[in-house]
Order: sequence, then C-alpha cells, then structure tokens
Amino acid sequence: MAALSHLEAGDVAGPTTTCDEHIVESELNNVRPVELFFQNWSYMSKSSRNSLTRIGVQTAGLALAVPQVVAHRVNRMMTTGSAPSVRDLREFHLMGSEKTAAFTEAWMAMGAYMMNANQQLAMTLMSSWWNAWFGMTPFRWPAHQLQSSALGLLAAGMAPVHRVAVANAKRLAAIKR
Repeated sequence: MAALSHLEAGDVAGPTTTCDEHIVESELNNVRPVELFFQNWSYMSKSSRNSLTRIGVQTAGLALAVPQVVAHRVNRMMTTGSAPSVRDLREFHLMGSEKTAAFTEAWMAMGAYMMNANQQLAMTLMSSWWNAWFGMTPFRWPAHQLQSSALGLLAAGMAPVHRVAVANAKRLAAIKR
C-alpha cells in the first residue's frame, strides 16, 4: 500500500519496496543460480536434462571453435593469393571434405537414433493401448519419451559436427604461420 500512495502523491523518486519483495530477494540470495535455473525443469526427465546440458555444451564449443577455424582459413586464403602452396591446397581441400564427412556422419547418427526412438515409442504406445484395452492401466501419452527423444536426436546430430570443429580449431591453432 505504501508503494501505491507513493505513486499517487506524484513523487518521481520511484516506488518503495514492500515486505514481500524483501522476502523474495532474501530467498533468491540463498538459492544457488544452478538451483534457480533448474527449479522450473521439474517436468523434464533426468535424461532430457542431461541431453539439454550436452547440447548446450556442444553449442558453446561450436560457438568458440567455428570463428577460430573460419578466421584461420580466411587468413590463409588471403595470404596465399593466386599461387597457393601444396600445404594450402591440402588445407583448402580438407575444408570441403571434412564438412561433407561430418554432416554425413551426423545424418547417419540422427537416422540411427530416430530408428531406435521410433521403435521405443511404438512399443510404448502398443503396450499402453494393450493395457488400456484390457483395463489394466489407463492410457498415458508418453510426453517425456517424446521430449527425451527429440533432445537425444539433436545431441546425436550435433556430436560429429562438434567433434570435427573442435579438432580443427586445435589443429589449426598448433600450425605455425
């Protein structure tokens, strides 16, 4: 109420804090940031949280490795000019072949993961329908399984690309210019 009367009075210094805001602030100060971040994830299974964490780590690794690789290779292209050396030609060829291999491997991993996830989902749905037909247990939609499968699929697809990009960043950082 003090905050409302403060605003009605026309004072431009800003609203005052109430007792409830102090309680919330003190509770937030006692909670570690990780706990605060994960407290709303109670609807996620542990495997989904692990997949999401793995995806985040892989994305961060890509965000750091890719600019380094691109900068090194663009610098190499600019310095070689119109007459690249054998070493430069090998590196330029490696640019395309590594990308093709990594994305092919990613698609294969995603395809294999999707086949496994589809089989598991089909078995879950079949057993749920079978149990519901005979009145054993009610039908439940496997939302956790769908979420876990989607995150696992993304992690399986990112893994080969992440591995190649980070390996390139390490290899190119060790090359003397």
